[in-house]
Amino acid sequence: LLSPEPETEGVPSSAGVIYWACELPPTVQRSGETPMPLGGDPRTEPLRILVVDDDAAVRESIVHALDALGHQPVGAASPTLALRALGATPIDVVLADLFMPEMNGISLAQIIRRTNASMPIILLSGYEQGPEIEMEIRRGTITALIEKPISVQQLHDTLQQVRRPLDPPHGS
Repeated sequence: LLSPEPETEGVPSSAGVIYWACELPPTVQRSGETPMPLGGDPRTEPLRILVVDDDAAVRESIVHALDALGHQPVGAASPTLALRALGATPIDVVLADLFMPEMNGISLAQIIRRTNASMPIILLSGYEQGPEIEMEIRRGTITALIEKPISVQQLHDTLQQVRRPLDPPHGS
């Protein structure tokens, strides 16, 4: 998903232009239809996912991938905008970059936890992580970590894992 391709056939890369290789897993989608998430289960409700990343290219790539997976992504360019969106929009999952200039993803998660203890929060990082992340997962501050570059399949699998507590028990 987020692996830059230096050159696409017939289109040389140039300064200011980023090419992304994005191989989507199979989805059930025909022209004019709403995409259905992997697994093809029409009873699966799409997740409303807040994507927080200060890098516009990364944020938009993730938003497009989530949309292709049948979810309802909302992008936020900063933690401040993310907190505003959380106050104004129903959100099921937060997907945030770990390192952002205004506030890191752990601090954002801690603020979210003050008002929503059960919100799944997935952090993204392109850097090797130390024990702090594992500690925050054990504490429940964050739900999961995905290391960049991420694949659409990895994104889908992680969302399925964090989704389980959101789904009502069978027979409800």
